[in-house]
Amino acid sequence: MKFRFGIMARGRDVVALARKAEDLGYSCLSIPDHFGDQAAPMPALAAAAVATSTLRLAPLVFCNDFKHPVVLAKEAATLDVISGGRLELGLGAGWMKSDYTESGIVLDAAGVRIERLAEALQVVRGLWGAGRCRFTGKHYQVDMEGLPKPAQERLPVFVGGGGRKMLTLAGQVADIVGINVDLRSGDYKDLAANFAAEACDQKLEWVRASGREVELNILVGSLAVTHDVDAALREFAHQMETPLDTLRDSPHVLAGSVSQLVELLLARRERWGFSYITVREDVMEAFAPVVAQLG
Repeated sequence: MKFRFGIMARGRDVVALARKAEDLGYSCLSIPDHFGDQAAPMPALAAAAVATSTLRLAPLVFCNDFKHPVVLAKEAATLDVISGGRLELGLGAGWMKSDYTESGIVLDAAGVRIERLAEALQVVRGLWGAGRCRFTGKHYQVDMEGLPKPAQERLPVFVGGGGRKMLTLAGQVADIVGINVDLRSGDYKDLAANFAAEACDQKLEWVRASGREVELNILVGSLAVTHDVDAALREFAHQMETPLDTLRDSPHVLAGSVSQLVELLLARRERWGFSYITVREDVMEAFAPVVAQLG
């Protein structure tokens, strides 16, 4: 599968960032859905849509607990129409404890949140489809026609995760699957728990158990374009409190010169199937030569 590259941004100056990302050859702009110091993803992505012509809009990801799926389906379809069919809807079960404790939103057990997400995905797809959506589940009861309909005949749905339940669901229903570290603890300090290459092997087994063909995404949280690979990895290892050798082979980490990064990404696509690579906005310019070679 051909490579494509995305930028993960906070959306503070989203118009300028979106234009720059498009000019540098990136294909997607992602904004997370949290209550911290960042833009709200839906209006930020709408602004990016108006400011660009080819950049795809890829929220990474909307939290299902923050909006009823009827509301999200309508807003997403509207954004898809506004952008001329450039939305990829990312939807997740929620994970960051501070989002819940600070807002007063109830944080249910992970199994309940995943069960609710599975229903929400059915509701969203039903509302986007032809005719009326009639859905009766444990968490949602919907009987209505979703309007407007998306511009895309099949608007892609992105679901990511790091645990078995989430990745099994993603493999069964998503068009794009993101392979993450396991976020069940709900705290940033625990994100380094399973960066190892072998953990990624296991996660992909869960995704592929469905037998469906999906596009595979990886968010590279730590990236350095450098000739001093060991120094960069030592710094990452210190920051993450993770052994350096674990990070050297981790799909979530990239360090090397432009030519080395090209070789690494080709090797990782061969091993794992990752063709959709998302990086953070602070490395957008440094990483652009890699995008130019592989995009």
